[in-house]
Amino acid sequence: MMVPLLLVIPGVIAARLVPGLTSKDFAYPSLVARSLPWPVVGLFCAALFGSIISTYNSFLNAASTVFMIDIYKPIFNPNLSEEATVKLAKKIGWGFAAFAIIFTPFLDVLSTGLYATSLSSHILTHHSQMLLVELIICIYTLSHLLSCL
Repeated sequence: MMVPLLLVIPGVIAARLVPGLTSKDFAYPSLVARSLPWPVVGLFCAALFGSIISTYNSFLNAASTVFMIDIYKPIFNPNLSEEATVKLAKKIGWGFAAFAIIFTPFLDVLSTGLYATSLSSHILTHHSQMLLVELIICIYTLSHLLSCL
């Protein structure tokens, strides 16, 4: 019941304290930068980043658990032991993480609609070159992580 209120109040406060906002996306960062002392801003950013990573980890864990318990085990292999289920769930979690890493750079293109922009119009732009670099770095990082297992 308090979550919607906690999400709306900072935006209302930012609208009053920071009158010349160019975009609504800058309301919360502007409020934090304007109201907190500079060393505390770094601590706040670290806490925010930690909560984002924790939420991402929770989503990956929940997705792999739901897939294993509700889809894989009942349909494909009902006699799977608990140890094998946990091992396979970890691999499925890595698969979901790889999918998220590969798919995330394309969210900027897909935010206008799946068919609103053609991929060929973005191929030669600087933006798509940066997306390609991000994709290569993500794939390299994931392959390095998987080789450490």
